[in-house]
Amino acid sequence: MSVTDTLKSAPGSLPAAPSRWVRRVIWLRGPLSLMVLLAGLQAGLYAAWITPTSAALSAQEARSREVRGQIQALLFYQEQRHRLASLTRQFPSQKLLPKAIGRISSLGRQAGVTIPEMSFQPAKIASPKWAKVDLQFNARGSYRDIRRFLAELEGAAEPFVIESIGLNKDERTGQVVAKLVVGVYARDE
Repeated sequence: MSVTDTLKSAPGSLPAAPSRWVRRVIWLRGPLSLMVLLAGLQAGLYAAWITPTSAALSAQEARSREVRGQIQALLFYQEQRHRLASLTRQFPSQKLLPKAIGRISSLGRQAGVTIPEMSFQPAKIASPKWAKVDLQFNARGSYRDIRRFLAELEGAAEPFVIESIGLNKDERTGQVVAKLVVGVYARDE
């Protein structure tokens, strides 16, 4: 037996050669150390840069939503102003009020209804930019003609407001008599 064989078999002899897995771990110690170092660097970057940036981005998104809401409210306000101006233009001006009142007589003739006389009374309105006149009149005709007249009155381009209607039948002529109060609004120049 040789000296090396004796040393191998004797207690307290030299350790055996490392196994294949141990050799690989020893060989990978450098890259593993580098990976641990990179993971630590990434965690540091996340804590130092990404987290504050994420918080700033969230604050910026919240501000953006707030500004977007304000812009939408402003656009809604502008749209409503435009609609109000468009609606206001449909009302006759105070100069054209007699012409609008004459239009009611014209609608009556077209529907086959007679309007013998009309009385009007200015009404009080809270706004100085608007005027209102209450027209009171009797419209005479057949039931079908009265119905057609009321439909024409409500569908007219001028915004006439039928405030009250009372229907009676004239026993002498058999015609329907509609007692109407119609509000006519006019805008200031």
